[in-house]
Amino acid sequence: MLRRAILTLFVSLPLLTTSCLPDASEEGKDQQSGHGDLTPAGLTIERAHFSNLAAIRPDNPASPAAVTGDGVLVVAGVFDEAQRWLLTADSTGRVLARFARRGQGPGEVMHVGQLFAGAEGVTVWDGSQQRLVRFTVLGQHVWTTGAIGEGQPLLLGRDSMDFLIWGPGKTEVRRYGLPSLGWRDLIPADDSVLRRFAATPEARGFVGFASIEDGMVIVNPVTYEMQYYDPQGRRNGRHQREVAQRFRTQQELLHLQQSIRRGFVGADGIRRDFDTKAVVQRAAERPVRHFTTGTGPVAVSDLLWLVGGGSDSTFVDLFQHRTFVRRWMLPCSNTWPTAAITRTRILLVCEVTDSLGDRVGEIQVYRIRRADPTG
Repeated sequence: MLRRAILTLFVSLPLLTTSCLPDASEEGKDQQSGHGDLTPAGLTIERAHFSNLAAIRPDNPASPAAVTGDGVLVVAGVFDEAQRWLLTADSTGRVLARFARRGQGPGEVMHVGQLFAGAEGVTVWDGSQQRLVRFTVLGQHVWTTGAIGEGQPLLLGRDSMDFLIWGPGKTEVRRYGLPSLGWRDLIPADDSVLRRFAATPEARGFVGFASIEDGMVIVNPVTYEMQYYDPQGRRNGRHQREVAQRFRTQQELLHLQQSIRRGFVGADGIRRDFDTKAVVQRAAERPVRHFTTGTGPVAVSDLLWLVGGGSDSTFVDLFQHRTFVRRWMLPCSNTWPTAAITRTRILLVCEVTDSLGDRVGEIQVYRIRRADPTG
């Protein structure tokens, strides 16, 4: 497992998204850390503690996770003796099913790249086979697509999946009809804003995306610039979130240094060593993304959420009607966070150290409560 973790770190090194998070005073009164405070949007966020959740520990703290509208949790990487990838549990953490064996046949998964959950069931993006696999929440296989091609899944719809597709000189957002209805363009490859976002240093091609009530929005993960589109893909407004650049914390640089010193064994079995000081110095100087593929943006009704992690805490930003509302700072440490949000819940995969000294995942669940309009 250690060898696999080291390989993952070095293959993904340019994509690390951890950073110094601003303290509660930086954003003014809207960025208070007290959970349960009423927001201008009439919402509160409160931690939900369930003893059953403690037993759900993904092997990798970067494991994908999702939550359905009625509170069913879906977590990848909590393997059992049969090496099944996925686990579903009720809202208290009581396990409902384990499924998705490792393999290449129908209903089998080689690698869970991303995970989506909704009324239709659980949908897995198997990046190694470039295909989608759907199950019920109890693990029954529904369908498996053929190979779709390279891309970054962004959003699951009722009967579609939106993808960010990029390559040399080409970046676009396209919608794929499920399970095998083909493609249509949402934001074309000649859109200059989309190309500029994807070309931002340290974005490494990734652009945040969400379907909202009146169209779509893309977000530059490094500069936090937001560009809005109507349903036909025409630009119709922008917003610049004024925040400082994010950089890796000292703790994150220390973890990086320790990993480099352990060395890197490639797929060919040959060990490679790096100039630790030079790599860490370059990493310290480079700004990193405010969020990554597992954390947003997420549109729920008229609200837009963005989540970003770090070695000390996780921020949750809330927007309503294209206006920033406030920021929460939550006690979830993870340099590769995963977040799933519904109207009533936020699920986070955080990072903790187990009794053997390995970094593993921890599931945190938060309740989103709306104020009673009658007072």
